[in-house]
Amino acid sequence: MKKYAVGFVAILALTFGAWYFASPGLALKSLRDAAVAGDADALEERVDFPQLRESLKAEFKAKMVDEMSKEDGNPFAALGLALADKMIDSMLDGLLTPRGIAKLIKNQNAKDKPPEENTANKITPDFEIERVGLFKFKVSKPNDAESAVLIFKHDGFGWKLSEIDLSNVEMPSA
Repeated sequence: MKKYAVGFVAILALTFGAWYFASPGLALKSLRDAAVAGDADALEERVDFPQLRESLKAEFKAKMVDEMSKEDGNPFAALGLALADKMIDSMLDGLLTPRGIAKLIKNQNAKDKPPEENTANKITPDFEIERVGLFKFKVSKPNDAESAVLIFKHDGFGWKLSEIDLSNVEMPSA
């Protein structure tokens, strides 16, 4: 009986180990496939949209405050910041939905590529996955210091995109 218990624990440990190492890559691939297909339902399963919206709002607002702080002596800087704050909220609330992202990606794919290149198999970007504890991982481009970092958090037996770190991304100036 003790042999069976040890065997069961060993199988359980191997299964968890395989899941632990393989699941981030599978989560990234399934998110990419859903995005390329413009599948709103699949995107909803793979992205925590409320948390992603709040994350991006905070990122954009921090960048905006940083840019506005460079405008010393400009009396309209505070007014611009207040207007931009509301505009960022409404823009991200409208755009960062499963249907909004799917529509955006479908339109971009149709505009940018000939139909024969519009397949998920042709898109093979090189990404680096970095574990942050047991319940979080980050995805970035390895040799691009100015790229956004995707942050996935544990959700049930899978992962959901929950944040995008734009701290390395240079925002266009007006």
